Amino acid sequence: MFLIKEIAEKFDLKKDTIRYYDKIGLLKPSDRKQNGYRLYSISDFKKLSFILKAKSIGLSLKAIKDLVNMYENPSSYSCKEVKEVASNEISKLNQKINELEQMKKKLIFLEKSCLNDSSRDASNCSILNNLKEKNL
Repeated sequence: MFLIKEIAEKFDLKKDTIRYYDKIGLLKPSDRKQNGYRLYSISDFKKLSFILKAKSIGLSLKAIKDLVNMYENPSSYSCKEVKEVASNEISKLNQKINELEQMKKKLIFLEKSCLNDSSRDASNCSILNNLKEKNL
């Protein structure tokens, strides 16, 4: 069994991150010492590795929690249900991409509106004026 400090060092995480995962039910310790210290098993190591891999590809904590549950109880879920989690995350990602594209278009508009006159002060800067007037 391993203490939270050892798990945190192994995965280069803050102890607070692991405590948060415990709080939201994502990674519960296998046991606790009498003094309340969390104890983690090799199985918990593997679970945390799974969580961090899922997090590294941008999955939400809710999706990760769902996938962990599916991973731990595979006979209770179909492959289709697992795929739905991934599909939902892709939909959210596409929405974010669209929002970022709109933001980019507005920034390009602002950039192109700039006269880039270094001899003038910024009091008549078209970027500042467009932002002030909300001409976006």
